[in-house]
Amino acid sequence: GAQLMLIVAAPILTRLFTPEEFGIFAIYVAIVTFLSMGIFLKYELAIPISQSITSTLSILKLCLGLGALIGFLILVALYFFETEFRSLIPSSAHAIPLWILPVAAINLAFLNLWRFWLVKAGRFDIIAISRGSVSFILLFVQLTGGLLKLGSIALIAGHVIANLVTVLALIATVFRKYFYLLYRITF
Repeated sequence: GAQLMLIVAAPILTRLFTPEEFGIFAIYVAIVTFLSMGIFLKYELAIPISQSITSTLSILKLCLGLGALIGFLILVALYFFETEFRSLIPSSAHAIPLWILPVAAINLAFLNLWRFWLVKAGRFDIIAISRGSVSFILLFVQLTGGLLKLGSIALIAGHVIANLVTVLALIATVFRKYFYLLYRITF
């Protein structure tokens, strides 16, 4: 269903946005995806194979700490080396606000982290619902932004908002069930 929504909306989106705006969005997605792959130093891959809920929560705590630290380091690096970074990307992509890149990368990494948690818990129904909600929110924001002629910012905002809302919903789902175990989390 999530993929079908995207396929049905594709012809509409191509009428609302120019190829240049889609190009800027593609550069943004490439950078964010690249940055998000190393946010947790791949420790999130240990979640599905951990032996106990305590070790799983400890891995989760480690990932959250790493995410905050590495995200902050990316933000600082982009701040101090803005001109060097901007020289690496095409001039058409200079419309992308740099502060959004680490925020979106952490957001995407957290989305994947919670999905690993749900794989461990065997909650594939929630994973499917989260994919559907990402697609729905993404399309809603992008179509609204396209109608308002906001350009590539609408495409980027749709991506960030959809992932953020879904991450917050997944956090609420996980912590509602496992909140009582938080005192067991050890380093």
